[in-house]
Amino acid sequence: MIEYLSGNIFYWHWIIFGLAIITIELFATLFIMLWLGLAAIIVGILQLVIGIDLSIQLIVWLRLSTIFLLFWHKLIRS
Repeated sequence: MIEYLSGNIFYWHWIIFGLAIITIELFATLFIMLWLGLAAIIVGILQLVIGIDLSIQLIVWLRLSTIFLLFWHKLIRS
């Protein structure tokens, strides 16, 4: 299954996923989904530019999401 997904997940999947998450954020107004969507869009751009593997894409998305959320939390606290 991973082989199938690795060959069939393209950059535009990530960009649409990111835009969908950001659209959900418009209705939720929690500012959490915004950062997850932004991270997905960045992964889509990385996939377009350098063509990374699916496992690397997921790791980059999780790490970027975590970094953005921690940055947002630190920004709110100050």
